[in-house]
Amino acid sequence: MTHPDDLAADIDQFNRVLGGEIDGYSLDKRWIRKDGCVIHSIMSAKCERRKDGSVDYFVGLVLDITERKRSEDEQRTLASLVENSNDFIGMASPEGAVFYVNSAGQRLVGLNGSEAARETRITDYVMEEESDRVQKEILPAVKQTGAWEGEVRFRHFHTGAAIPMLVNTFVIPERGSGRPLVLATISRDITEIKRAEEELRRSEAYLAEGQRLSHTASWAWNVSTGEIFWSQELFRIYGLDPKRIKPGYPSVLDYIHADDRSRAQRTFEEAVREKRGYELAYRVTRPDGTIRYVNNIAHPVFDKAGTLIEYVGTTIDNTERIRAEEKICRSEGDLAEAQRIGQIGSWIWNVATGECLWSEEHFRMVGIDPEKFKPTRENTKRLIHPEDLPFVEQTLERAIREKSHYEMEYRIVRPDGVRYHRCTGRPIERANGELEFIGVVVDLTERKRAEDELQKTQMKLERVAQVSAMAEMAAAIAHEINQPLGAIANNSSYCLQLLGKPEAEAKKRAALKDIAGDANRASAIIERIRGLTKGSAREITKLKAEELIAEVVTLTQRSLEEHRIQLRTSVPKGLPPISGDRVQLQQVLFNLVVNAIEAMSGIQKDSRALTIKAARSAIDGSGAILITVADTGSGFERITADRMFDAFYTTKPGGMGMGLRISRSIIEGYGGQLSARRNKGGGATFSFVLPA
Repeated sequence: MTHPDDLAADIDQFNRVLGGEIDGYSLDKRWIRKDGCVIHSIMSAKCERRKDGSVDYFVGLVLDITERKRSEDEQRTLASLVENSNDFIGMASPEGAVFYVNSAGQRLVGLNGSEAARETRITDYVMEEESDRVQKEILPAVKQTGAWEGEVRFRHFHTGAAIPMLVNTFVIPERGSGRPLVLATISRDITEIKRAEEELRRSEAYLAEGQRLSHTASWAWNVSTGEIFWSQELFRIYGLDPKRIKPGYPSVLDYIHADDRSRAQRTFEEAVREKRGYELAYRVTRPDGTIRYVNNIAHPVFDKAGTLIEYVGTTIDNTERIRAEEKICRSEGDLAEAQRIGQIGSWIWNVATGECLWSEEHFRMVGIDPEKFKPTRENTKRLIHPEDLPFVEQTLERAIREKSHYEMEYRIVRPDGVRYHRCTGRPIERANGELEFIGVVVDLTERKRAEDELQKTQMKLERVAQVSAMAEMAAAIAHEINQPLGAIANNSSYCLQLLGKPEAEAKKRAALKDIAGDANRASAIIERIRGLTKGSAREITKLKAEELIAEVVTLTQRSLEEHRIQLRTSVPKGLPPISGDRVQLQQVLFNLVVNAIEAMSGIQKDSRALTIKAARSAIDGSGAILITVADTGSGFERITADRMFDAFYTTKPGGMGMGLRISRSIIEGYGGQLSARRNKGGGATFSFVLPA
């Protein structure tokens, strides 16, 4: 029976034949068998006509094409599935020439229709470094076994980016011969899977690193089987190799310190019986014998029926914290003892609240019982000497305003007397914005007293040293005084000779004038010597370098001649004058020259030379005069260079060690500098520079 859908077309063609339009026709026609199956056929019909054109009879042929139709439908369905698949589906010849890639595959590797139509090979679709693997490993495996599955990195044709793919390649054999006809591949983009795997690996790495840095491990314990899972960090804490040890219960108890083992076991098993969590601190004994302190925190896990399945938890390695706390305890004890010995107190001051935290030594230093006194800024004010309080308050207010470091000295009034303190503080700005100061207080009382005594003693020694220096200068000064005294005597005799001679009035006046000048000169010298020995005030005058050098040369001339020392002086013209006390500066230069003379006493006489020079110089960018005294003597050792200006240090037998110390004090008192250096060719050079 003709299929109802095809009946109209069949009748139409038949009527056209009867009407004389056509002599025959061919139709795709479906038939319905009695069992309901649809039969596809091709029906061809042709008519023979009579002389009047009417149809005499039909000749027809029906060809059953049902199987062919089914095959075509299946192929169309398969082609649709392939083309609409989201996977990369491609086909190639056994030699590797690609002749088909579905739309999804083209999009994946960045090909459009025209680019996909060009001749390509399998190796064009993979990264360059994968090409040898495809040719030497994958294709031979496919041809040998008929299929291959694995990961291959495809290549994007435009960007060159790698695309990780899970590839399933297989052979479609030729019918009859069984030879490979087509190499087909169904490949899936696993970029997201790879990314997820990488994220998982990264997360696991972060977790492992976080556990390592925080010394916190994770674990799980199946209470029914006794199996235990440990993270890598827990193996590290216990000092065990995860490749050799599989933890379980109760064998895990063996790793707990013997003194803690029974307590730990009791805690574990009581928690299981009572189905509750627990927290327990105990010690772990590593295989190498070292001890670790851990804290174990566990939480129970139940199924829907309320049955305890397992415990999950964390183990924290507290070893370093516990050891640090022990060190802190020891350090605090040591610090308190050190503060007591050094009389140094520490403190913290919160500016907003005014509250202070004092160390035990700080309380002791101010002579107050910590149980009876709350240290605050206001309470502390009454401990400070009234004369020093304004200065202290100004210093603190400036430090608060500028958030700056400060250091100050003040007096503390205690029941047993006044003490001298030095306070040093530095600012700390907390995370909450509050300003605090932290610092120390040092008791300077004993040092102040010692410094006062030392200063008094040093002043006495300086006076002794000055008198001693004057003894050395006495002979030279006597020689200088003898000159005006001798001139006075000569001029007096000359005047006596001129008495009674009216024509010699002018000569008598000149001689008397010379007598008065020489007398004044001698008197001035004696007066300055008396002032030096009595410690009178300095007399500041303008003094030229050439005059100072000439005067000292005069004082030391006899000593230079006695020691056969060749003297050289160099003073440029036009040097500005320096300000100072003539006698003090003479004393400094005289001391340097005498030292140089003594330094050359041990060398050959023909090698003895002393050079005194003056030149322009500068101090902190301002004009100055430099005076140097260089000798060819024995020089000094490096160790001596570091100490020669110290009080009481001397290399001279019977010396006091105060000459250079006093000389430096004099020069520095005028804002100058005194220094020494060793000469390359032997000897030493002492220099002092003074503001001009």
